[in-house]
Amino acid sequence: SAGNKVIGFDNFFASSIQTVKDLLSNENFIFHEYDLNNSTHMQLLVKEVERLRLSCEKLIYVNCAAVVHTEHFYYINRTFQTNVLGMKMFLDQAIELGADIYINCSTSEVYSMNSWREGGGVSENDFLTLANAEHSQRTSYATGKLLTEFFMSDAVKQTNRILGCSIRFANVYSKN
Repeated sequence: SAGNKVIGFDNFFASSIQTVKDLLSNENFIFHEYDLNNSTHMQLLVKEVERLRLSCEKLIYVNCAAVVHTEHFYYINRTFQTNVLGMKMFLDQAIELGADIYINCSTSEVYSMNSWREGGGVSENDFLTLANAEHSQRTSYATGKLLTEFFMSDAVKQTNRILGCSIRFANVYSKN
C-alpha cells in the first residue's frame, strides 16, 4: 500500500493461497509458488530481483520460512533443510545481490518457560525440564534456530556484509 514493490513466495507447506489472496491484484505485489529449498525456484527469484533491483531505492530480504510444527521437531531432516540450510542460502543470496537489509523472522521456541532470569537474561540450564538445547527433545528445531542466530551474527556483526536482525515471535505450546 506504500507503493513498494514486493516479491513474495511460499510453497504452501503450512498455508494456502488464501494468505495472500487479497494482495494478488495489487500491481506492486508479485507472488510465486516457490520453495526455498528448490534451487531452480531460487535461481528464478535471483533473476527477478536482479531485473527489479535497478528501479528500487532499497532491497530488503525478509525470511519467514521455517518448519515450525511440533510434530516435525523430532525428525532432524524435516527442520534442518529449511530452517538452517534454507535460511543460510537465502541470507547468502541477499548478500550476493547487494541487499541493504536482511530480516530473519524466527521464533522463541529455543527458550523454555524456565529460561528467563529475574533481572534479565536467559538461564538454559535446568536438565529436569529439558530446558537447554543439548537436552531438549526439540533439539533439531532449537539447534537450527540457534544456528540462524550465529549466521546472522557472523554476517551482521563479525563481517559487516549486511545490515540485519532476527525478529523473535513467541510460539506457545501446551503441555499436550
